Amino acid sequence: MPPLIDWDRLTSFVAKEAKTRGRPDRSTVVLDGLKGIAQQAGDFSCNRQMLVKIAKVLFSDQPVLIAPCCPDYGHRDGRYTFKGLGGGVSLLAQKQIAFLDLVCAAIPKISIMLMMADHEADDEEICRAVKTPRADFLKLIDQSIEATRAVVAPRGWQVECMTHVIKGLVAREQEAACWIAGQDGFRCRLTLDTINRSQMYRNINASLTKEEMLQRTIRTAAQYVALGRYATEQEWLVCNHTTVNLSWYLQVQTAVLHNPVCVY
Repeated sequence: MPPLIDWDRLTSFVAKEAKTRGRPDRSTVVLDGLKGIAQQAGDFSCNRQMLVKIAKVLFSDQPVLIAPCCPDYGHRDGRYTFKGLGGGVSLLAQKQIAFLDLVCAAIPKISIMLMMADHEADDEEICRAVKTPRADFLKLIDQSIEATRAVVAPRGWQVECMTHVIKGLVAREQEAACWIAGQDGFRCRLTLDTINRSQMYRNINASLTKEEMLQRTIRTAAQYVALGRYATEQEWLVCNHTTVNLSWYLQVQTAVLHNPVCVY
């Protein structure tokens, strides 16, 4: 068990929350789920503040977890290269499935949905990088969804396009991007995130200017804020891989299960 987690305080919180909700029957289930999660999750989830958020989701009789996945971009040595696009189970989806199998052992009755980021087909730079026009990109995403469904259907999991689940997602992201760009307090962070993501940007387009990279960083941060806000509204849990963008979820109080894998 991670040494920095105060399990006495968490146990007390779960007991009080169970009493408040009139659900004493869920107390042991929630606490056992938290302990199981803490054995598998990355550092972003293994602190009291995040585990409290996760606990609130787990009080549902059938908690819902969503796992965002990238399209089937080309990859090498476990990292995306953006050299081509396929229609199979993407690298990130494979890693999410392996991790979520462990999560299901800790929370047997959790409902899982893998969400394919289908609107990445609208990103002209990525389309150029993978040498795939938008229409063909969307067809390959549909193929990836079907391929992934074939893998997870026996587990009772779902796979859906992100924009089909979250209505108005693009507008939500645009609103979040305007908010992020307008906050002076985020400027230093956005600059550092851009530096940390610069190799990925070069893989997409080696000719991107610093300003173009910065704008991509803002758009990506907005994607996390928009997805996180929706998950918080629905009282869902988000499973996300390791990325500098994880902390954007904190801006909207999202319950995050950190899958400690890197794909970029």
